[in-house]
Amino acid sequence: MSQKKFWDNKWNEFEADKVCVADFATAFEKKPWPGRKMLLDLIGDIKGKDVLEIGCGNGLLSVYLAQKGANVTAIDNSIVSVTKTEELIKYNKADSMVKAYKLDAMEIDKLGRVFDVVIGEHVLHHIGLFSIFAKLLFKIIKKNGQGVFLENNNRNPMLMFARNFLAGKYGIPKYGDDEEFPFGLEKIKTLKQNFNIVNTYYPEFIFFTLADTYIFRSPGIIRNVLFGLDKWLYRNFPSFHKYSYSQIVELKK
Repeated sequence: MSQKKFWDNKWNEFEADKVCVADFATAFEKKPWPGRKMLLDLIGDIKGKDVLEIGCGNGLLSVYLAQKGANVTAIDNSIVSVTKTEELIKYNKADSMVKAYKLDAMEIDKLGRVFDVVIGEHVLHHIGLFSIFAKLLFKIIKKNGQGVFLENNNRNPMLMFARNFLAGKYGIPKYGDDEEFPFGLEKIKTLKQNFNIVNTYYPEFIFFTLADTYIFRSPGIIRNVLFGLDKWLYRNFPSFHKYSYSQIVELKK
């Protein structure tokens, strides 16, 4: 399935005109997901800052940041995603703080402006011409600005084997599209050729939990055991962090 069709199908199911982002924020802040928490911790206080979200998806993060005081530009190459984001903006009365546009990541220079913060969740690994994109990204970030991205990670050989040879076969589902390029050291190197500072962080260890997501798919003791094992490894074996499915990439100009 193509990337465009995959994401159009996914966001078609989102009922944007029924989602109160303030309620979502309250639930998140009570029980934060480690990946998104670290992402938000890294950008810090964004009140009054100009923020670009690349690959805005359902628009939740963009509207959340707007409610924290940011001036947000949200882009996505899926018209369904942009439509859902606009519905979410309208329902949450965030029209003055968020603008959504149908725009590919490789067209960010067409926005004709620069930003204090560029943010994205699971978007960079969809970009094929990454060396060109890195240069465009550098140009649209203000001096002393930053980019922060939550991404997947291709450094775990077992996860890459499962992705390449098991997902979509033997009854194991495939949740991604056919045009993804898992994020790894080669792209980190490309970013370092453009940015003064490139940091990588591992907000949690995600490995055994994926067995539940793809194989067991059942709440209960198996999920709890696998989740607990990942948490234990994260606490006790820092050298394993780089093999987690999840990582955060921070860029500073």
